[in-house]
Amino acid sequence: SNWDYAAYGNSVYVLIDIKNNITLVTEDLSSWTIGAFPANFLIRKPSGSTNNFIPNPYDFYFINGFFFCVSLYGDTVIRSSDGISWTPINGIACWPYEVGQGTSFDSSLVFPTTSAYLRSIDNGLTWTKTALKPNNSFDYAWYSCAAGDGKIVLVANGGYEGNVNSSTAVTTDFVNWSYGRMPTRNGWSYTVYHPV
Repeated sequence: SNWDYAAYGNSVYVLIDIKNNITLVTEDLSSWTIGAFPANFLIRKPSGSTNNFIPNPYDFYFINGFFFCVSLYGDTVIRSSDGISWTPINGIACWPYEVGQGTSFDSSLVFPTTSAYLRSIDNGLTWTKTALKPNNSFDYAWYSCAAGDGKIVLVANGGYEGNVNSSTAVTTDFVNWSYGRMPTRNGWSYTVYHPV
């Protein structure tokens, strides 16, 4: 198997192999238990598409007590507390745009997408999609987000806003947003928070 990603939570390590639809779970790194993703998550047609897609392997997280895997276009989410048994959840279709790096903030799950973000306040059971466009003349490729110090920050990967540096969006309450610019235009892929 080709293990795409790993995460740790609830005292277990979980490895995922999306193409082969399996997971491996261990507490001690010597004894392993095999799990499996729901079959309908592996290959499906996003709303508005005629093609099948395999979910993006980097959209795998342990957040708020659950392991989450989010499909490439946001239409399907699966979650598990133990990495073995998984529950499929209806997400929100973002086709043709992809869902980026997510995080947790203020008891919410947040995933960025183009000119919007997806948010769940019930550990992924239901989702809302909210537009986030500082300037309606452009699309904003929100690619990643991170939370810390009482705020959440979204960073755009650039390329859609014309000849300007990539945008940032910052909020403490999902109501009032402040916007800024990265040092350069393109290439910003991941955002992390580290207290200094």
